[in-house]
Amino acid sequence: MKELMRFLWLRPVLAIELLAASLLINLLGLASSLYVIQVLNRYVASGVDATLITLTVGAVLAILMEGGLRRLRRDLANRVTNPPMGRVAAGFFNNLIGVRLAELMRLPTAGQRELLGHLATVQKSYTPATIVALLDMPYALLFIAALLLIHPWIAAIAAFFLLVVYLLTLVSQHRLNKPTQEVTQLSARHAALSAATLSAAETVRIFNAGVLLRKSWWEQTVKLHLEQTRLIDRQEGLQSVTQGIGALMGVAVIGVGAKLAILGQMDTGLIIGANILAGRAIAPLLRNAQLAPQLAKARQGLEMLAQFGKLPLEKGEGVMPQTFSGHVELQSVGFAWPGSKGVLFEALSLAIEPGKLVAVVGDNGSGKTTLLRLLSGALEPNRGKILVDGMNLAQLQPDWWHARLTCLPQEPLFLEASLRENLLTVRPDLDDNHLQGLVDRVGLRRFLNESDQGLDRPLTEAGQKLAPGIRRRIALARAMAVDGRLVLLDEPLEGMDGEGRKLMLELIKGWIAEGRAVVMASHDFNAAQVADVVVDLNVKPTPMVRKAEARPARIGGPA
Repeated sequence: MKELMRFLWLRPVLAIELLAASLLINLLGLASSLYVIQVLNRYVASGVDATLITLTVGAVLAILMEGGLRRLRRDLANRVTNPPMGRVAAGFFNNLIGVRLAELMRLPTAGQRELLGHLATVQKSYTPATIVALLDMPYALLFIAALLLIHPWIAAIAAFFLLVVYLLTLVSQHRLNKPTQEVTQLSARHAALSAATLSAAETVRIFNAGVLLRKSWWEQTVKLHLEQTRLIDRQEGLQSVTQGIGALMGVAVIGVGAKLAILGQMDTGLIIGANILAGRAIAPLLRNAQLAPQLAKARQGLEMLAQFGKLPLEKGEGVMPQTFSGHVELQSVGFAWPGSKGVLFEALSLAIEPGKLVAVVGDNGSGKTTLLRLLSGALEPNRGKILVDGMNLAQLQPDWWHARLTCLPQEPLFLEASLRENLLTVRPDLDDNHLQGLVDRVGLRRFLNESDQGLDRPLTEAGQKLAPGIRRRIALARAMAVDGRLVLLDEPLEGMDGEGRKLMLELIKGWIAEGRAVVMASHDFNAAQVADVVVDLNVKPTPMVRKAEARPARIGGPA
């Protein structure tokens, strides 16, 4: 509830209006009890129809006013909860986009999905209805005060049961925290296994992985079911106990009221009216008890989102030089993944010059992709520095630097957007003629003609359902749209057919002829035969850097 109170303090004027509306609603809530008492005591005793009509009209007006105020209060509660919930969602997405890549990559896929689930839980929990339930709780004292006017013993009974429900809710909320967290984690792992099985459906069938997956899925399902059952038992137990307490309170109020009536201290109208008032007093506390499990999940969700929000972000500011020649220098650069036992490489010094081809070779896992990520600024070296025209890359404005890179990743992924929007991410100023030229140049015309939508054809699921060659060509078109002075190619011939390989090699020759600096990562050591400089990452910990005496006139050969 602390989070909801913080929402109220953020909008003090609206908070005052909400409190005023809640006060009026609860004051009008006394009308039904007063109506019962007056009808049974005055009308039944006198039989005057005018009295009944007057009391009924007054009660109906009070009910209508209460309904109108409740609607107004919901609107006010919406205005209180929507802005902070919007900020929570926007803050999470900004962190998702802006957190440092190294930190984001440390999160397992299941953990990333879990974060999305936490956001949904928080949004579902902190709603206007929850705010209203919170605001109604203090007004339980109003009904206790009304009961005090009827009889002190009745008020004491109601107050006792209210206190029991309140304390029980506090204890239950504390006890629900750990099992709720356990169920959340198990659900995330279970969902991750199901998602991975779907995405690797072909692999599952070809390699007969069904037996292994069924065993793992069954073990996780049983464990999740047991934990869910325990959690549900506790939740239902809380609701059952609180409902039982409410029923016991009604029995106690009527029983004691009946005894007081025998003693001449109460009458039938007061007994029934007191029972209604006691029910109204305990209702918001029972509602709070029902919300306890959901709010326990929401609190954990906020804690997880807050921890994610503490991860360091990419810097958004920096120097923006007037020009970039394409010259990059690595000085004693070292990199190791957080938590790893060893380094990928260290003391790497390398000069990347315009009009030259640098081949980064090595086996899988040797650090080729990581080195390209360091050059792109997506990762930062643990030691040493990268100079761009003599200026430290860490001091440059990231967007400025990205606009000067032609990047072709090994596993290209795309935004959940159209082909046009994907091509324009870095260069939104390009016109359709330029884009159509890129499509023709990389051989995407047939793909484009398959759909009536053309450049507006959507790329869904990050483009992973497209053929590998099509993905590479789209990624190539996106890279060429930037037209950067530094070209970073990660396994550029992988997934390409003969025509695509020929196109790629011609592009590399063209970029070098235009005076661009080209860095090509490849697991094939034949790449070293056509490069000006070769970086061998298989040599550990300090990679071997050697220069070729002369590059052959023709770039080609097997990939």
